[in-house]
This record gives sequence, C-alpha cells and structure tokens, in this order.
Amino acid sequence: MGFGWMFLGWLFMFPTIGNIDITPDFIGFLIMLAGLSCACRYCRCFDLTKRLATFGVVFSLLCWGYQLLLTLSVVEPSSVGTVLRILYTVFLAAFDISLAVSISKIAEETELPKIRVRGAAAVPLAVIMVLGGRTAWSAAVNMISSAGEGGEVSETVRWMMRIGYIAEVLFVVYMLVLLISCYRWICLEGEEDMPDKKHKLPTPFDIIEKGKNKEEKK
Repeated sequence: MGFGWMFLGWLFMFPTIGNIDITPDFIGFLIMLAGLSCACRYCRCFDLTKRLATFGVVFSLLCWGYQLLLTLSVVEPSSVGTVLRILYTVFLAAFDISLAVSISKIAEETELPKIRVRGAAAVPLAVIMVLGGRTAWSAAVNMISSAGEGGEVSETVRWMMRIGYIAEVLFVVYMLVLLISCYRWICLEGEEDMPDKKHKLPTPFDIIEKGKNKEEKK
C-alpha cells in the first residue's frame, strides 16, 4: 500500500546537521510521493497529502539550493532567506499533520485502533515538536549568526537550539515507528485481500526480500 516507500522517504526528513543537509528533504518527498501515489489507489484520504508532497519536492529543493548558495558564499544572508525558512517550517508542519491525519483515517477504516490513536496523537506533536522545535532552533541559529565570530552567545540561546533540534528529531523517529507499524499491520496483514495486489508497486522491503531469495538459491 506504499508504506514501505513512505518509511524510506521519511528517513530523509531528519533536520539539517551543519550547513549542508546530507539527507535532502526533496529526495525524501520524491520517495514518499511514490508511496503516496500507491496509497491513493486504496484510500482517497491520502489525496491531500500526495498533493502536498508534490509541492514539497519543489519547495524543499528551492530551500536546499538557497542554503547551498549561502554555504558557497554565492549569496549573502538576507530577509528573503529568513522568510523562506519560516514558510518552509509552516509547510513542513502542515505536511506532517496531513500525513498523520491520513494514517489515522486509514487505520480507522482497517479497524486498527492503536495505530489510529497514534496517528491522531501525531497531529499535536507535529505542531509542538516540528513547528515549535524548528522555530526555536531557527531563532537560536539566527541569534548566533547575528553575534558573529567571536561574539558572545548566552547559554539560553544554545539550549534553545539543542532543544528545538532534539524535538524535531524525536518527531521524525515517532513517525518512522508509526509508518513501520502501518507497513506491518496494514500491508503485510491486509494486502492479501487487495484485488489488485499483483499490480501494486513493490516496496523497498519486497526488493530486499527478493534479493535475499536470489542469494539463497545460488
């Protein structure tokens, strides 16, 4: 049902470490788009999330490119970059909420109350840990940048950055666990009854399993 691809794509959603994002969000959005396209064939509740992921590919690529230009000193930091980061933070929280709501709805339709509750719980967590966490982290980074090299930065600002970063990482991990639960209980347990199972997009786990079977035959 696409949860394998969503899980793999979500691995790229970890917040930036250093100046360059080594797990670019736009790659994650591309991979998740494959999974969401598959999920939309089974449940229309993923339609909005799929559209947001399509927009996310372009938006995250734009942000990644801007950050790369900053790192290479091709452009100077400006208010445009600040606005871009704020808008992307809001968009990311909206995407996370949409994905969580979609998971909650599909869990309700497949009569999996535990996953439904976890999906519903992810909605306020996205607001608090992603929107709040990234806002705190970005504000701290801006304060440190404004201080310049050799400038004094209070310990409070440093803790703001750490807490914001950790909050976002914890949310990413939470969603990874939720997606793998969906793969286990909805895909593995439920896809045998799907009428078009033969035509479904193979998941990363299917590909790995197929490779293992080939090795065993050798």
